[in-house]
Amino acid sequence: MPRSSGYKSSRNSNPGKEAAQKGRYKNQDKHRWRKVAVWLIPLIFVIPFTIAFSAHGRWFVWSVLSSALVLFGYAVFLMEWYVWREGRARELLLLSFSVLCVTAFGVGLIWQHRLANGGTESASSGLASAPSKAKANEERVLLDVKPEYLADFFTKYNDAQAHKLVETYIGKWVKVSGEVIDVSRYSGGPNATVNIRTAPRSRLGFIADFEEQRWVDRVLVLRRDEPITVFGQITKITALGPEYVTFWLGKCEVVE
Repeated sequence: MPRSSGYKSSRNSNPGKEAAQKGRYKNQDKHRWRKVAVWLIPLIFVIPFTIAFSAHGRWFVWSVLSSALVLFGYAVFLMEWYVWREGRARELLLLSFSVLCVTAFGVGLIWQHRLANGGTESASSGLASAPSKAKANEERVLLDVKPEYLADFFTKYNDAQAHKLVETYIGKWVKVSGEVIDVSRYSGGPNATVNIRTAPRSRLGFIADFEEQRWVDRVLVLRRDEPITVFGQITKITALGPEYVTFWLGKCEVVE
């Protein structure tokens, strides 16, 4: 009887076979998860990619970078699985992806900073660069978003809604650089008005009104297409449909 029991035990216990079976199950599980990832990662990519089309400012920046990193990570995943099976190649691949992630984070910070200050000036730089002849008690609140951000309201909403949304920004000051389209004086009044184009085929227009005589004398001698930088207060924003938005600036000064 003991002999029979020992024989049965020796038949059922095979360490090599059990280890091979466990390894096979482990590889099968890993293979299943890879198949899931093949379909899941593209779906994850869609989320930040979609947000990028409807976001503004920093949300746009990080959505674009996130979608780019997810897409590149998907490519890394496929190449690591199907192509680069050697240990050295895998190490270089993962190291490159890590460096790319760190670089993308740095680019995002720089991009966000430039986006926040592009087209407008911060309070310190804007006031320093603009000619300072204003009254001491006059507070100049700088526009803290890009003009394009305000123009997008006229694309996303109807005219009445857009005007309601931009009311908050009326009265703020902005610095604008571009080329002279024309210089006008309406009804022989004392003011001079300069129509400014910031870029070829731009959907943004700027009409700068100059009140002080020294600035009037300065802009009356400007030629068409001559470069100019002005600093003025937003008095109103109008739109000729969503295709063209005009910013009207008052109390303007020329920034030399």
